[in-house]
Amino acid sequence: MKRTILLPVLSCLLIAGVAQAAKKTLAVSAVVAPPALLQAVSQQGSNLALGRIMDSLDVQLLQALNETAKFTVVERQNLQPIIEEQSFGDSGNVDTDTAAGPFQLTGADYLLVVGIDDFQDFVDRATFDEVSREIERRNVRIAAVARIYDTTSGALKDSVSVELDEMDTQEYFTFGQRSGDTTEAIYRTIATVMADQIANGLADSLYPPRVLAKTGRQITINRGEGTGIEPGQTWIVFAVGEELIDPDTGENLGQEEIMLGSAEIVRVSARTAQAMLTDDNGVQKGQVIRPQ
Repeated sequence: MKRTILLPVLSCLLIAGVAQAAKKTLAVSAVVAPPALLQAVSQQGSNLALGRIMDSLDVQLLQALNETAKFTVVERQNLQPIIEEQSFGDSGNVDTDTAAGPFQLTGADYLLVVGIDDFQDFVDRATFDEVSREIERRNVRIAAVARIYDTTSGALKDSVSVELDEMDTQEYFTFGQRSGDTTEAIYRTIATVMADQIANGLADSLYPPRVLAKTGRQITINRGEGTGIEPGQTWIVFAVGEELIDPDTGENLGQEEIMLGSAEIVRVSARTAQAMLTDDNGVQKGQVIRPQ
């Protein structure tokens, strides 16, 4: 009896282990900007603003990539505390059964490098003496390219471009005193939006959304909250065909995709979303689905 109960449990654990091992490990390097851009931004007096966005983007990227549930994410920019803990664990002062051992850092299948290639930060102010008010409007434009590399070959695996133009307006009494800069919230907003777009763009490119289940006209998709999917959107279902090879270069251009139907998103949960098929020409579980 015990063996009958235990074997399915062990099977489940083995299956879970295989699924975990199949998840690619992604190392994330610090966000960078070319020297020419840093110099231009410094001359404009906006280097502090760009620095805050880059610092926030470093943090938000890790969170956004982890929330896609498509990668095992490892950080490569703040390793010193981890290395120090491993050295302490190897010093002989820590129980060997629980100590963090040296040379045990996780290797990465992919490396993500995000580079800022454009940044503009403008502030316009207007003063209305007759009503003792001042209006300040900040407009921030920023563009970045996220590149993901295969760490074994060094080849560029994929890239995602992101461009944002955000505006924030504040109104003040000219006779009052104010400390700090309330418009700094715009910097964190920009970093959060950019991180989400980069993470979701890479996840969708490397692991296209798919139909998990189909019951009647309802389908379930393996995308949930935080991935840009929302009720009311129209998504298109595709069957994946043969590989497309460029006859001139021999390059693999991906697989042919044949449109089989469309669906409207009706509900979004933490990890999945449900949609109702509005057109069905053979939609099946496992097929690729993309937003219209």
